[in-house]
Amino acid sequence: MNLTATINKASNKRKNYFTYEKYGIENGNYGIFERKKDSNTFIPKGSAIYVDKIINRIDTGEKFLMLHFYDSQGCKVKTTFPRKDLTETGIMALLEFGAQILKQDARALITSIMNQEPNAPYRLEHKKLGFSIYDGKTVFLARNAIGADSKYDGKLKIGKTGKYKKWNEMIKEEVIGNIPLEFILAVAGSGIFTDYLRDKVQVENVIVNLVGESSTGKSTAGLLLVSCGAKPTFQGNSLALNFSDTQNAILASIPSSYPVLIDEGSLCRYNPTSFLYNISSGKEKERLTKNLDKADASYFSTAIVTTSEKSLLSMADENSGLLVRVLEIENVVWTKSAESSDKIKNIISSNHGWLIPKLAEKILSVEREQGQEEIISRYYHFHKLLVENSKQQGHYNNLTERACKQYALILLSASFIEDVIGIRLHIDELINFIETHSPIKEENRVDIGQRALSYLMQYISEHYSQFCIEGDSADFVPKDCAGRITKVCPSTLIDGTPYSKRLYITNIKLTSILHAGQFPDIKVILKRWKEEGILKSEKDRYISDIQIVKEMPKVKGYMINMPEQEGHQ
Repeated sequence: MNLTATINKASNKRKNYFTYEKYGIENGNYGIFERKKDSNTFIPKGSAIYVDKIINRIDTGEKFLMLHFYDSQGCKVKTTFPRKDLTETGIMALLEFGAQILKQDARALITSIMNQEPNAPYRLEHKKLGFSIYDGKTVFLARNAIGADSKYDGKLKIGKTGKYKKWNEMIKEEVIGNIPLEFILAVAGSGIFTDYLRDKVQVENVIVNLVGESSTGKSTAGLLLVSCGAKPTFQGNSLALNFSDTQNAILASIPSSYPVLIDEGSLCRYNPTSFLYNISSGKEKERLTKNLDKADASYFSTAIVTTSEKSLLSMADENSGLLVRVLEIENVVWTKSAESSDKIKNIISSNHGWLIPKLAEKILSVEREQGQEEIISRYYHFHKLLVENSKQQGHYNNLTERACKQYALILLSASFIEDVIGIRLHIDELINFIETHSPIKEENRVDIGQRALSYLMQYISEHYSQFCIEGDSADFVPKDCAGRITKVCPSTLIDGTPYSKRLYITNIKLTSILHAGQFPDIKVILKRWKEEGILKSEKDRYISDIQIVKEMPKVKGYMINMPEQEGHQ
């Protein structure tokens, strides 16, 4: 059973906490007090175990006990013990460290530990990162939490290191004025706004893929992104990850709010479709434990930059949903020069982790003084601006509103970064940069029906000899016949495009062709073709009885009108 809990600040007085007077510690042993009329006898059961401190996890509500005891050689043993394991079975785990416990005495030991809890000091810790609620207020979980006296107890190399002034000067000299790197800086900050706004405006993670040849500064841009919250290194416990890792390992390594780099897409050995959907939704793939129970899946809300020499979208299935989830930037030189790239990497290697905490402080300050509505209002301002620009430029389509929800996070981040680092960014040019590279501005790319039709026409051009063509010898049937093309009375599709030929193709063959082109859902495509007048069939169905080879029975297949336009001949 999965439980959740919240913790508030501890009061000075701990009221009504029951203690077990029958059990306790005396002369370095735990045991039982036997009280009689005229005597009070202590019966020892084993070497005492002392509670040094109680750890409260403010992100999960769990408690842990910092314990110490002495083993049979007199060595002091320290351990952190989950309080949920204070059971007659769970407590036996201390045996392996040298504790003195007999099964029949487990109750005495457990109660002697519980009796120490009311007077034990405590501290707050967290393993998760990002925004959380503590004591009824929004706090930010970082290396040192902002808004709560809690420290990070994880392995990630996050937090402020080196001098902020050096990092800030590098931003002024090497980033400002270089729009691609200004964009990366804004993307780095967008992760914290994704985390803050996720449940308020229903946004998904910001995903940007940098595509290009080596020596264009992709990795430097990615490390600059990571440096905004953590140590920019590819070594262990870093937020600079690699596609050579498994999908589950990558998903389990991504925290909330802190920007993440996943480098070297060329090392990806799987179809990235499900992976891109998973990092967009911010949910680790569900799996079972060795006891066949459902394991806890990690959730994260942040910005993720991937790098690759080949488009990840081209490697993925042809799903329109990916076009609004992944902003792919191709053939951009990210740094001004090799010298500039080296300077950036040298500075951020020892001066990093400053931007994310500063943005968190600013967000919490605005929420405290003006309310979260102020941040939401600024977000919608940029969303509206992007949508209006798309309409003015004639790029608006059915995916624009959704894509602009992600893009608006980047611009919101840029506006806040200006406030916290005191440097003006070129927001108008950032808007132009985003719109230039947006994969949804091209109508043919947005419409999955048009993409599938283009692929099918390309297949026919490359395998023309596999089709029966009207006018060929009546008894000529090509080997591995893929379909039949006939002339029809000239007409037009719904959009006015003329056609005078029709393709007859079996259900099996069309499905095979489209699957090879990474179009997994043929029904979606057939629906679009029907709406556009490309697919000819009965009103309430897509499939028809067709004849491809004369003198042969009819088969189940499709009648597809072939548009007469460039690329569709």
